[in-house]
Amino acid sequence: MNSTVIDGECASSLSHKGGLRRAKPGEENWPPDDWYELLEIDHSDIDSFAVCFSVFEDPETGLLLEVPNDEDTYYGDAATLAQLFFAEGMGPDEIRSAITNAGHELHALLIAKTSLPEVALPGPDQPISVSAQRLGRLLAKRCTHFNRGGVVIRLSRDKAGKPKICEVESCEARSGFEKVATLVRVTESQFDGPVTRPAICNDSQAKAILACEDFLAVLPALRLITNCPVLVEREGELLAVSGYDRQSGILADGEPAEDVGLHEASDLLSEMLSDFKFVTPSDRSRALAACITPALLMGGLLPGRAALDLGEADESQSGKGYRHKLTAAIYGESVQAIATSGRGVGSLEETFDTALVAGRTFISIDNIRGRVDSPKLESFLTEDVYYARPAYTRTTAIDPRRISVMLTSNKAEVTPDLANRSSCVRIEKQPDGFEYRKYPEGDIVEHVRANQPRYLGAVFAIVRAWHAAGKPSTNDRRHDFRAWAGVLDWIVQNLFGAAPLLDGHRETQKRMTSPALNWLRDVALEVTRKGRASEWLAAAALLEMIDAADLEVPGLRPGANLEDETTSRTCLQQIGKRLSRCFGEEDELILDSLGMVREAYQDDQGRDRFRYMVYRNGEAPDFVPF
Repeated sequence: MNSTVIDGECASSLSHKGGLRRAKPGEENWPPDDWYELLEIDHSDIDSFAVCFSVFEDPETGLLLEVPNDEDTYYGDAATLAQLFFAEGMGPDEIRSAITNAGHELHALLIAKTSLPEVALPGPDQPISVSAQRLGRLLAKRCTHFNRGGVVIRLSRDKAGKPKICEVESCEARSGFEKVATLVRVTESQFDGPVTRPAICNDSQAKAILACEDFLAVLPALRLITNCPVLVEREGELLAVSGYDRQSGILADGEPAEDVGLHEASDLLSEMLSDFKFVTPSDRSRALAACITPALLMGGLLPGRAALDLGEADESQSGKGYRHKLTAAIYGESVQAIATSGRGVGSLEETFDTALVAGRTFISIDNIRGRVDSPKLESFLTEDVYYARPAYTRTTAIDPRRISVMLTSNKAEVTPDLANRSSCVRIEKQPDGFEYRKYPEGDIVEHVRANQPRYLGAVFAIVRAWHAAGKPSTNDRRHDFRAWAGVLDWIVQNLFGAAPLLDGHRETQKRMTSPALNWLRDVALEVTRKGRASEWLAAAALLEMIDAADLEVPGLRPGANLEDETTSRTCLQQIGKRLSRCFGEEDELILDSLGMVREAYQDDQGRDRFRYMVYRNGEAPDFVPF
């Protein structure tokens, strides 16, 4: 026999010989008071459970069961299945077909039809709050409508079959209410007092109900929608949530994660990143951390906030955005890319808000050019509640702690606040001729998508190992988001055997906030492209390369020509001043994978000058600082 638990009133109404028993206190999975365990009857035993019923209408679901013959006889198994199927929202024909296809013979005609409960619409004799609360409770039982940050939404499916959020407008709500209730209006009769008459909900009534706090309060909350199961903590244990979970407000779609051993998990995720050329081992550690962080965010397992995943490369087509696609693929997601070129911060923020309201969990601000100064984005990375306000839609309260935010750039120039809230992962372009790994499905992203439950299982194995170890953290304090940094630093070092998370990170953050240092990085990269690394170069040689590479030439006014002696002298002076600001009191700078030193000398006319050398890290020249 199979067993299930249904509401006590429904079970009582369907009680029959041998079909119900009261669960005893102390039994495993003991249900709360007023709940009963209902045992379904095997087809082989059907003859021994024939019983008589009167017409029954359940007050909660409105299910009406009738047997239109003289004997009023039908069988417990059919009634049981009808009740259970109706709770799933099936109609009369579907119920009849499902029972027949399940191998249960209908020995009497079973008609299941909805006699929906009456709900009076708002009017002179009916407060909005009363109507709203009753309709909200009826919709809540079907789990078709949700409260998402103060906005009523329903779920549908996109072309790929993945969950999609749709805001419920008043015109749609009118028909939605009719699916769960018989709508009536209350009128006064001269002789009978208040009477109810059938009614159709008008647009103003629907708008009033949708906006009513009592309506929103009884709808199930939807805080996160994902395309994969989510690990949450319950009573000190990790549980994989799948489907809708009322306690957390998570709707988790997708296939279950596979069971993966810890060592296999570490190897699998490390191999996934093997084709990237990271500037330093700690950049690789931050890329590994970016793969694990979304699982901690989705399940609310991370104390505090997580850093923005900022991918930077020395050239285009280096793989910075590709890495973000790879991270999202682990979770069955695609990245919602936001292009900013030429449209300004205001457009960026509006597009960002639109992606949030649509329920996207991986959002990337793509190929940033110029300075990023967005107080709203910085606020999103620190506040517990963020109010998204896209054009022509209602303001939605978003929980930003569950969202993974990314940014890509070949030359990130950000505010100090945004830099301090970022995790910078620097990548260099692989040399021409580099052979990337090939898989039966194609590239690594397609391979991960095809094997997503396995890669998600690898992430879950890492998270479970950290949780089983007591959720430890290191004492590294070199990031503003210390809780995130400590947890991920422990994970990458102890479960991946990788380098410390934040080595060299403060220097990268400093460079990203300085236009002068970003400019100098571009100059150093151009020197290496020209094959002149490890050479002493005067400012004039640097000027020639800067101009040829179409980089910013300090001091060059629009329309001016460097062949003009006065213009050239002015630009050389400005280059010298900018280099002086970059070096400050030091004579050596580290610019990601490159270094640059300066040395004082006297030219052939006895004048004090500086010369400069660019070198790759680990190949510093021997020189005596002046």
